[in-house]
Amino acid sequence: MKKLLYFEGSFCPACRALKPVVEKEAPGKGYEIEFLDIDEEDGAFFADKYKVRSLPTLIVLDENGKETKRAVGSTAWKEVQE
Repeated sequence: MKKLLYFEGSFCPACRALKPVVEKEAPGKGYEIEFLDIDEEDGAFFADKYKVRSLPTLIVLDENGKETKRAVGSTAWKEVQE
C-alpha cells in the first residue's frame, strides 16, 4: 500500500482546510495516511528528513518507502490525485 505523509502545522489555515478532504478521500484511493505536525518532535524530524519547507506538504511513498510524488499548498491533494 502507498503511504501518504501529510505535513501540517497548527498555525496553518491551509492545512486545517485541506486535512478533512485528505482524511475523507485518501483511504479510498489506496493510501495509508500519516499526519505529521511539524510542531511535534516526530513531525519536525520527518520534515527535516524530507526537506519540507512549506505547508501543507503531501508526500507519496511507494511500497518500498521511496518518494514518488510531492505536492505543496492548498491544492496539494488535487496534484497527488493526478
